[in-house]
Amino acid sequence: MKNNKTNRVSSAVLAFVLSFVFVVACFPLTADAATALKIKSSISLSSAYVGGTATIKGTASGGTSPYTYKFLYRVGSGNWVTARNYSSISSTSVSLNKAGKYTFRTYTRDKRNVEVYCDVSATVNEKYVTLVNRSSISATTVSLGNTVTVKGSATGGTSPYTYAYYYTP
Repeated sequence: MKNNKTNRVSSAVLAFVLSFVFVVACFPLTADAATALKIKSSISLSSAYVGGTATIKGTASGGTSPYTYKFLYRVGSGNWVTARNYSSISSTSVSLNKAGKYTFRTYTRDKRNVEVYCDVSATVNEKYVTLVNRSSISATTVSLGNTVTVKGSATGGTSPYTYAYYYTP
């Protein structure tokens, strides 16, 4: 009988311990989940063409303030370039000097040094400039046996330029 009571008590204790372990495993172990650090990032472009400027703004929430921000960007799959290192300033501007897909990465760090980031992107195009033929000829009237010089010249478009010369008798 003694053995039966011991088994019943041991079973009850084991069931309680297992229930307790299960309950602990179902809840977050820290209270931080409700105040997790988050970052939203937005960009505005002065122009979607080379020569424009992108302004990137980060907005942090959760975590423990104060927040600091860091901004990086890259064109295509190129190397990351730091536009602004960690500071309390939540925005920065980047000159768009090259055509391609720009990816802007905004980091934020809170007082506890927890860090998160967010990416936004924009495509920057070559500035369209109308191609203009500026070719010239050395004479407006041509007499038989005289030499005429034609000089090819152009502006706008995208260089380098190629030229073709045609004449009819």
